[in-house]
Amino acid sequence: MSDQEMLARVKATRAGAKKIDQGTATIYTRISQDKRGLGAGSERQLDECRAMCGARGWTVAAEFDDPSISASKGKVRPAFEALLASKPERIVVWDVDRLLRSPKELERLIDLGFTVYAVTQSNIGLDLESVNGRTMSRIAVAMATQEGDHKAERVRLEAEQRAADGRPKWGRRPFGYNPDQTIREDEATHVRQAYADLLKGASVSAITREWNAEDLTTTGGKPWTPVMVSEFLRSPRNAGILVFRGDEIGPGTWDGIVTEATFRAAQRVFAKPERKTGGGGKRKYLLSGVATCDKCGGPVTGGTKGAGTEPHYRCAVKDHFRVPVDYIDGLMFRYLPMVLQDKRARTHWRHKVAVQGDQGGDLSIEREALQGRLKDLATDYATGMLDRVQLLSGTDQIRGRVREIDAELGAIGAASFSGAWWTDIEYVVQELDRMPEGELRELIRLVCTDVAIHQRGRGRSDLHMGLLTVKAIGGNNYPKTS
Repeated sequence: MSDQEMLARVKATRAGAKKIDQGTATIYTRISQDKRGLGAGSERQLDECRAMCGARGWTVAAEFDDPSISASKGKVRPAFEALLASKPERIVVWDVDRLLRSPKELERLIDLGFTVYAVTQSNIGLDLESVNGRTMSRIAVAMATQEGDHKAERVRLEAEQRAADGRPKWGRRPFGYNPDQTIREDEATHVRQAYADLLKGASVSAITREWNAEDLTTTGGKPWTPVMVSEFLRSPRNAGILVFRGDEIGPGTWDGIVTEATFRAAQRVFAKPERKTGGGGKRKYLLSGVATCDKCGGPVTGGTKGAGTEPHYRCAVKDHFRVPVDYIDGLMFRYLPMVLQDKRARTHWRHKVAVQGDQGGDLSIEREALQGRLKDLATDYATGMLDRVQLLSGTDQIRGRVREIDAELGAIGAASFSGAWWTDIEYVVQELDRMPEGELRELIRLVCTDVAIHQRGRGRSDLHMGLLTVKAIGGNNYPKTS
């Protein structure tokens, strides 16, 4: 092809890109970790997608966003599912890899017959109708999948080599250590004392109160909670023991704050049956014991129908619903940053109350007792000892008191989540992703007065965002209703 022919082709392509079309477009954005600020942030994606729609003459019909949810790890993306359910005329994304990173998802789009346009490839659409277009799209997505697989392989090999060398992977420095993995004595002194107190019979709550009274914070600048202290004292890292993929594999390259003998003795204390509270051990599902059935107010439980089947949440009373755990948890992760950004909720958390040291513990005990009564009511209803009117009357009274307790605990525990970390949405998402499940459940209970899972609705078999509703302490509901 001559230079003149090439120039003519380029001009024709650019002219085609400026052509004003008619119709609507639906925008989809997704953010992964954008540490270098290269333009993958949701706001920038959204601005550039809107600009493209305006230039092409498309009316924006809807906008969907999945914050900090990977497209390549098999996680359910609530906004992506809602996007497909909306049956858009065309989809606009910042880059194709924001929408797709797996061949399986591409095949879904092909089956649905959607057209996709990307800002970074603004002159062309993802042609899913012609044979050649589908072939090229499959190649493009396969290359993106290969890139992700190569990255995962590099990360795995690096992790294995690091473990073989005895080196840890510390993102933020752990409490008691400096960034160069040397012991930080001003913090290590408190760590050693905590182990000593634990072996003498002190509770984790008492150690937590003492640390907070001495203005000790985590290395992220947050006050300690009992869950955080418990998990910290259970970490083999404090004895200089390296853990790789959940298993201890020997001594690490750093010095332990306490001896291995002290650490093992502490773990035997934690293992004593009399120290276990809550009656159920570690919960396997995030919202079990937190969410309730919107139909009857009964508790929600998680489980599978058999080996290899997808885990579902279901109503523990009458099986009023059965919805995928991944989808509902995805919605919770979508709403929670919104709750933490809620100005009315923040005002409520800042409310100071004068409390005695053990008041929060007393309230927590009362709350656990009330939750037990709710389960008893649900059981009585399931066995026919109560009718629906009696069940709803009893649960309304109990849940009213639970909401009052949650409000008091929210005020008492405000210090546990004080500071301004929730004002940066990117940081909020990263912090939530790092939180252990127990701490995350504690946070949900602190900032949400009601978490309810709903039936899919008459004649509906699809997944939609209305399956989970959340009410913040400040009074706002999510998803927001007009």
